[in-house]
Amino acid sequence: MATGNRAAAFLIVSALLAAQAPPQEVAIHTRPYTPPPMILRTDSNLVETGLLVRDARGRSVAGLHASDFEVFDNGVPQQITAFSEIQPEVSPLAAAASTAKVSETLPSATAPAELKFVTFFFDDLHVTNGSMLFVKQGARAFLAKGIKPSDHLAIVTASGEGDLDFTTDAKLFAQKLEHVSSHIRPVTPASCGVSPIDSYIFLHNLDGQIVEAAIAAAAACAGCGPGDAPAQCRSAAYGIAQQAASSTWEQMANVYHSGAL
Repeated sequence: MATGNRAAAFLIVSALLAAQAPPQEVAIHTRPYTPPPMILRTDSNLVETGLLVRDARGRSVAGLHASDFEVFDNGVPQQITAFSEIQPEVSPLAAAASTAKVSETLPSATAPAELKFVTFFFDDLHVTNGSMLFVKQGARAFLAKGIKPSDHLAIVTASGEGDLDFTTDAKLFAQKLEHVSSHIRPVTPASCGVSPIDSYIFLHNLDGQIVEAAIAAAAACAGCGPGDAPAQCRSAAYGIAQQAASSTWEQMANVYHSGAL
């Protein structure tokens, strides 16, 4: 009986302890619901590409259409389903500047003609009258092909005997051209050389004709004979002519400085 009472008392105490124990906490964790991502798969045979067409000068060509092109895939022609021309946007200021630039490069209908100055030079000191006829004929042919009425023409001669300043008077120019003639000055030979004036020209190599005349005059002084080599004879004659010219011109210069001339 005592044992039963103990058990009953233990059950009562346990029940009281259980009634006094704090309740257990329940933790609940939440997060936003995220549905699984949707994946769409599709196949397309459309290929988009850009194309720039230029002409032979490298300038872009505008105004083309789809019918102007052909597209092939491994040799098989393909259909062009979409085609559009893209033009760059141009601001009003840029368009005005472009128009002004084009107008500068194009000749204006009212712009004055460019002036041309042509000088005809005649070496009348070395050209004979016979050769001068062909020279003047060539000048006339040039006038007929490449000269305009507004061009300025002038004539300059080596002798200064037929010079004409720039003029647009075609009649005056034709008259002056007709009067251009040879003024070859005869070379005066001297002992083993040429005259004092020609000696100066020879020493400074100003005229090939006078140089040859001086060498020819000095050939006899060089003792050249029929059996001598032409090159050696010419070299010896040139040396003698140079000595003679130096001596002649030095004497003339001394006379000039002494006041005798």
